[in-house]
Amino acid sequence: MNLSFELYPPKIWDQTIQEKYHSLINTLLQYNPKFISCTYGANGGTRITSLKILKMIRQLGGEALAHCTIANQSWNDVEKFVEQLRDIGINKILCLRGDTNSQEKQYASDLMKFIGNKYGNEFEIFGAWYPEKHQENKQLSMEVEIEKNFKNKTKNGCKKFISQCFFDNQEFLSVTKKINNSYQGIDLYAGIFPLLKTKQLENIQKLSGCSIPNSVTEFFKTNSEQPEAIYEFGIKNTIKQVQDLLKHDFTNIHIFTMNDEQSIVEIMKEFKNV
Repeated sequence: MNLSFELYPPKIWDQTIQEKYHSLINTLLQYNPKFISCTYGANGGTRITSLKILKMIRQLGGEALAHCTIANQSWNDVEKFVEQLRDIGINKILCLRGDTNSQEKQYASDLMKFIGNKYGNEFEIFGAWYPEKHQENKQLSMEVEIEKNFKNKTKNGCKKFISQCFFDNQEFLSVTKKINNSYQGIDLYAGIFPLLKTKQLENIQKLSGCSIPNSVTEFFKTNSEQPEAIYEFGIKNTIKQVQDLLKHDFTNIHIFTMNDEQSIVEIMKEFKNV
């Protein structure tokens, strides 16, 4: 299994928070991930703490993947951030559009092109992809969505793609087959989100629009007053989902940790020898 993890940064940084992330990152590194990524916050809102976490990952011996968005930022803002990544030894960047209210949208592929033109091959470029289509493209066929998402990104140097979260492995594997038939020489990663709280379920449906199995929504509804039962159910569901992907020889697994150290320990107990 080619394992990786995602963290999200705090809004503030003090000694207690620093110690929490130190413990969390050390725990994740025990599983020998290919990299650990850290999100960027809306419009780069947590840039400072993101950089601190990325630096900590490197200092503790891990490979770090930085997130970078273009929405509502200038190219000077982007360049400043990339220079800061350079200074702390980060050479992997996940390029994202981000959310914007602007009518003149710039895209992740524009960000990839900018970094490639400015820095050549100094940075390894990652992109995002959507197993169930981007929310703005729901009216498109999957074939058109794949073309729209991958053509310009691969043209601008992106070779690795991390998926949005999903819960239907059969559909996911079907889409990956179509992508691999059209785009050779790229690596696809499965974005795995352990659903452990009712609030997470609500947010996932609102923000990503991905479909949730009826068995999951029914369990959450029936056990809405039992957070411990939901948490345990989420752990088991995540283990089952990853095991099924591995069974079908899909081995690039990227887990969105939501900074929950305990859940990762519980999940990874099942994959000690993988």
